[in-house]
Amino acid sequence: RISDTSSENFPREISSVKLYLYADGKTYDAPDDFSLEYRNDELWLPVKIKERIPGKLTGNTVNAAMFDKIMAKQIKINFKHNPQGKAVASTELECY
Repeated sequence: RISDTSSENFPREISSVKLYLYADGKTYDAPDDFSLEYRNDELWLPVKIKERIPGKLTGNTVNAAMFDKIMAKQIKINFKHNPQGKAVASTELECY
């Protein structure tokens, strides 16, 4: 697979997410990239990420993304993989 999606339900105002990814060097690794979408009523809209820390996704540590405040009923993470990439395991998602 070249992409995967994970989504969470909650109605709240947020301006950052912290994503924790598991990596073991064998089966699981951080994806090449990710994007965020949020649902406001009926539509899924892209989140315009302003800053990422670290700049490249890293396993076994926090990966933070900051953006302008949005009111989200749901948030969706779209993982983008290298075609020869390993599986992705997200262990925690924090939304602030």
